[in-house]
Amino acid sequence: MSNLKAEFEQFVKGKHPMFEFRPQQKEAILSIIEAYEEDPNGVFLLDAPTGSGKSVIAMLFADFLAFKGNRGYILASDLALHEQYVKDFRGMQLWNWGNIKGVDNYECAVNGERFSVGDCKSKGISYEAAEALPCFKQCGYLTARKKAIKSPVALLTYPYALIQRNYVEQQQQGKGKGSPFPQRDFVVCDEAHKLLDIVQSHFSPIVSHDIYKKVEKTLENIGDLGLKVPSVNLIGLKKNIEEIYPEEAPAVILAHLKEITKILGGLVKSTADIREVAGKEFGENEVPQDWLTTFNLTDWLKDVHCKLEDYCEIIEKTGLEKMVKNPGETSITFNCIDEYYLLHKHFFNKFGFKLLMTATMGNTQDFMRNHGIKAAKYFKIETHFKWDKSPIFFYPGKKLSARFLADNLEWAVNRVSEILATHKTESGIIHTGSYELGQRVWRALPKELKKRVLIYKGSEEKEKMLKKMKKTRGTVVMGPSLLEGLNLVDDLSRFQIFLKVPYPHLGDKYVAAKLNYSQKWYNWKTSVSVLQGVGRSIRTPEDWAVTYLIDGCFSDLFNSAGNQFPPEFRARVKVVYK
Repeated sequence: MSNLKAEFEQFVKGKHPMFEFRPQQKEAILSIIEAYEEDPNGVFLLDAPTGSGKSVIAMLFADFLAFKGNRGYILASDLALHEQYVKDFRGMQLWNWGNIKGVDNYECAVNGERFSVGDCKSKGISYEAAEALPCFKQCGYLTARKKAIKSPVALLTYPYALIQRNYVEQQQQGKGKGSPFPQRDFVVCDEAHKLLDIVQSHFSPIVSHDIYKKVEKTLENIGDLGLKVPSVNLIGLKKNIEEIYPEEAPAVILAHLKEITKILGGLVKSTADIREVAGKEFGENEVPQDWLTTFNLTDWLKDVHCKLEDYCEIIEKTGLEKMVKNPGETSITFNCIDEYYLLHKHFFNKFGFKLLMTATMGNTQDFMRNHGIKAAKYFKIETHFKWDKSPIFFYPGKKLSARFLADNLEWAVNRVSEILATHKTESGIIHTGSYELGQRVWRALPKELKKRVLIYKGSEEKEKMLKKMKKTRGTVVMGPSLLEGLNLVDDLSRFQIFLKVPYPHLGDKYVAAKLNYSQKWYNWKTSVSVLQGVGRSIRTPEDWAVTYLIDGCFSDLFNSAGNQFPPEFRARVKVVYK
């Protein structure tokens, strides 16, 4: 370890001479590097609170390994985090590191369309051939892709990494070619608490009548373009989709899914060269809009087919008892509750050394169990936030679950009114868990308080309300989906109220099946949501905000899963009887 420490310190001094470590950053990086040298295919868990500099740890670890001749990936969970890493790369002068997002985050420099229907893609021009085009240097996607492929460390989004390391690699192997983004020596997974949801979502196909409608429209469009219309069993497709809605027997459902997959597979195969046809037809000219519309349809159907094909294989491997049929208003989502299989086959086995970083890990053993991790090295960075001005007030008297809400709603409205009066000049947020609960509480608030409290429905309205809140001090935003992704630093939010414990919704068949499969997963998932939500308003060591938990159901969570909350969280909790 002493030789490793000296080598790392010499590297930092030579490559990043002005860098100053925050508390425990160096120790964390050295522990990760040591674990990598002990087991280049191992797993390392970094439990690091907000403000501890996870991105810096990721970059210095990756830069040191790149310096020693290794290659790796850094994965970001969303576009905002991706952009932050890009800025951090520049700040650390890591100019030779690449970064890339999904194809439709880029615009074609020739026709102004999304890259998936850009000029070269619409003509079936290969990536290699596209490099010779005059527009190559102006193409955001192609230049980003080329740099990311060649760079020692590449920043990817999780979905892009999953596509490249699974579907694209399999496709390339079928052609006898290598993958553009092959397995590298290491991967850094930021916001690793989201990994289960990301992988689950990626391999959960959706079946609806839209599939039939879009196949029908695709065939119509192909005919209108003057091309030979593929032979597709439309009657069989419609019949299988219709019959899958009421069906409950897993074996029969799987048979329907396989048949839908087979029919779509024939269409995907028969339209595989449609872009090459467009390339020959239009040459140097732009591809007309009606062709681009058809490409969008075939791309959508190709994606549906790919997910269905993966899912059928997954259920055959894991067993019919792992299938979950999750009906929505107009569609059905199919899940697999054996996420150990999903994670290991499609994620963990696709990378070398895995560094999983998060500020909200919860209990380490439960995190490992939920992710099917049998062995891992672990490092926890202690928080250096000042918590004296950030108490957590818990009101245990009244429960606000569906069973008790009608009796206790007036009490909850009174508590919210009192808290708003206490913070009458300060901005804050109210976590409701559902739009319905937010509406019910808002309607019952006194008229003068309603003016301060902004409610919304849908992500677009939420963004508008948050922008308004940031401009007007004393404003409060109330609604669901405020638990993650917000950076309400300092006066942007000085208090937050949890109207309900953010338990995963049991009306979701997947959640209900997972609860039956693992109570510990359910408690861990809820605790992580609480920790994420509490962290929205406290972003730096000097920042502060007061938290109010007014749902008595928190007692149940604390009693059954208190070890999910770090000591500094538990020490801040103050019980209020009212």
